Formats: sequence, C-alpha cells, structure tokens
Amino acid sequence: MSDQQDSTPGKMLNALICPLCGERNACAYAEGKPHSECWCGHVSFPEGVFERIPAEKRGKSCICQQCLENYVREHEQLFCYNQLLFAKSDIKSRLLTRIEK
Repeated sequence: MSDQQDSTPGKMLNALICPLCGERNACAYAEGKPHSECWCGHVSFPEGVFERIPAEKRGKSCICQQCLENYVREHEQLFCYNQLLFAKSDIKSRLLTRIEK
C-alpha cells in the first residue's frame, strides 16, 4: 500500500495509519514486508467491522489491532446482553404458560 489521496483536498491517507483511531496500524504489508508477516493474517475479522470505516477511507489503509479488539469486545458484550434478554423473555414465557394452564 502507498499513500493515497483523501477526499479532503490537501490531505493524504497514510497506509500506516488506522482509519478509525488515527494511530499506527502496524501493517507489515504497507511497510513493504510480505503480507504473511502482517498481524492481520493471523486473526479473524468479524462481519461488520469494516463498516465502521468511513466510505472514503475504506480499502486505503488497515485498521489497527486495538480497534479490531475493541470492536470484538463491544460486540461480545452486546451478544451476551441479547442472550440474557432472550433468556429472561423465555423464562417469562414459560411462567406465563404454566400460569395459564
């Protein structure tokens, strides 16, 4: 990857900067190393993580590992919360069914 023009006049997108947080993304490929040496080749990216990147910055630089971890942590918490709500709803439904009988 190389520096690419941002949609904002006079600004360059640096391929070594995370488009979400603005910190270094530690992209080995953007540093000229083989893609196999990059941290991103050893992790999974959940569906939806790239939707956080503004459209004009997508595909121009990689997100950093911290932003990936933050996304995963937030969505795990949301998943657990939704599971809890579902369980509470299921228990309530079972109790109401017993009461109606």
